Amino acid sequence: MSNTVNRSTNPVRPAPLACLECRRKHLKCDGGTPVCGRCRKAQSDCQYTPSRRGYKPSSKPSAAPSTVSGTPRPERAIVSPISSAQSPFSIPSLTMPGIPPSQSLDRLGLTSTDRPSLNPNIFALPSNSSYPQGDDFLFDYYYAFFHDAHPILPPAHLLPRIAPIPPCLQAVVRFIGAHYTLDPSADLYRDSVVSELAAANEPSFYKVQALLLLSIVLHARNERSDAVDSFSTAVELALGMGMNRASFASTLGENDPVRIETLRRTWWELYMVDGMFSAFDQMPSRINNASRILKRTLDLGYVIDDYQLGDQVESIDASIGSWFHHLPISKRNILGPDGTVDQLLFRAHMIINCALIYLHLPRSNLLATPTAVASIPCARRGLCIAAASSTNLTHAVKSIKAANDLAALAALRTSVIKHSPFFICGLVLSAIVQLCACSVRASNCLEPRRDRIALIVGELKSLNATWAISQLVMKQIKLVAREVLEIGVQQPIFPALEDQGPDISSIISSDMWLGDIPIEQ
Repeated sequence: MSNTVNRSTNPVRPAPLACLECRRKHLKCDGGTPVCGRCRKAQSDCQYTPSRRGYKPSSKPSAAPSTVSGTPRPERAIVSPISSAQSPFSIPSLTMPGIPPSQSLDRLGLTSTDRPSLNPNIFALPSNSSYPQGDDFLFDYYYAFFHDAHPILPPAHLLPRIAPIPPCLQAVVRFIGAHYTLDPSADLYRDSVVSELAAANEPSFYKVQALLLLSIVLHARNERSDAVDSFSTAVELALGMGMNRASFASTLGENDPVRIETLRRTWWELYMVDGMFSAFDQMPSRINNASRILKRTLDLGYVIDDYQLGDQVESIDASIGSWFHHLPISKRNILGPDGTVDQLLFRAHMIINCALIYLHLPRSNLLATPTAVASIPCARRGLCIAAASSTNLTHAVKSIKAANDLAALAALRTSVIKHSPFFICGLVLSAIVQLCACSVRASNCLEPRRDRIALIVGELKSLNATWAISQLVMKQIKLVAREVLEIGVQQPIFPALEDQGPDISSIISSDMWLGDIPIEQ
C-alpha cells in the first residue's frame, strides 16, 4: 500500500545519467549502476561516460600528446582517449568475432557485472625502462586499430585477468600502437622491443604472443627477413611448450576462461599467420596443415606438370566453393547491421580469394604476360604450369573473379587502417591479376580493370603513413601499370576474356589515374 502511495506522490523523474548503450539506441535509461536495467535484461555491455559536470577547462592551450617528450604524464586507464561519446573513434566490442558481446561473455562464463575495472598499474613501466613516461595511451591505439584484426590478447577490460603483463609484451603492444599516432615515433620503440625480448629468457606464452605480434608488424614495415625470424622463433617456442596440444590451453589456463581463450587464440593465430607467410613471402610452412586450403593450394605450385595432379586441383576448387556455401547465416555478411566490419571474417575472405588465385593463375594464360614476371613484394612468383588449352580460359576467369572479389573488399566504405596489414599483400595479388588481364587484351577490358587498379592504389596510398611496405608496393604497381598500358595499344595475341570496352589510345600518354606520387624509374 505504501508503495502505491509513494508512486503517486513521487512521480518518476528521468535519470540524470544514461549509459552508452541506451544512448546509442535512443532508449530511456534508468541510470542503474554498475549495470542499468535495460542492459541487465539484454545482457549488454553497460558503460557510462564520466560526467564532465562542474569541469572548468583551463585557459591555457593543452599540448598535444607526444611520445618523444620526457615530461611524465599522469597514468591513464586504457580506454582514456577513446571511450568518450564525442570521440571520432570507437573501440570495437573486442569480444568473440561476429558474436554479440553478451553472447560472447556468456560463452566465457562472464556477465557484465563480472568485468573488473582496468587497473592502470598493469601497464606500469619498470624503473629502468627506456620508454618515454606516460605512453600508456599507445595501448588505446593498439586496441582501437589493430586488435580486432589479430585478437589474441583479451579484450581491454579483461586484461587484468592475465596480469601482470611482462615487459616484452608491453613493449610490442606500445610499438604497434605507435604506428597509429600522428607522431612518427614508432622507430623510438623498436630497439627497446628487441632488448626486452632478449631479456625475457624464460619461454612463456606471453613471449610467444609478443614475437607473433612483432612478426606481423615487422612484415608491414617491410622488414620481412626480421619478421620471418621473429615468427620462426615464436613457432619454436610454441611447439616446445606444447601449445599445439588440445589440452594445453585448459592445463595452463588455470580454470580461467579468459586465459584459456587467449591461449587458444594465440595458437590459431600462429596457424593462420604461418599460412600467410608461406603464401606472401614464400617461407616454408613451420606448422603442419597450416591454413589448410591455402597450404594445399601452395603445395600444388611445386608440381610443374599439371597432369600429375589428377583430381587435386578440382578437389581444392571444390573445397573453396564449399567454404562459401557452408558459412553460417550469421557469417554471410562481412558488414554488421551497424556498419562495422568483422575483421576476422574479412581476413578469411581475403585468404580464400588469394588461395583461388594461387590455384588458378598458374594454370591460365595470364602468366604468359610481361606483368607476371614483375617482382613486387607480397606477390608470390609462381611457375606457369602446363594445363590443357581447353581449361586455360576457365582458370583465367576464376583468377579474375577472385581478384575482383579482393578489390570488392577494398571497396567497402570502412576504416582501411583497421584491416590486417596482410591485406596489403592481398591487394598486391589482386592488382597483379588485374594488370595481367589488361596485358592479355587491354584495349577490350581497360575500363573496369583501370577502376579497380585505381581503387587498389588509393587503398595503398591510405596506408602509406602507417605501413612502409604499402608505399613500396604502390610505387611498383604503378610502374607495372604504365608498362601494361603501353603494351595495351599493340595488337592483342590472346582471346578476349570479357566484352569489348573503351579504346585506351586516348589515355595511354597520361598516368593521372595512377595517383600523385612520382613514379621512380
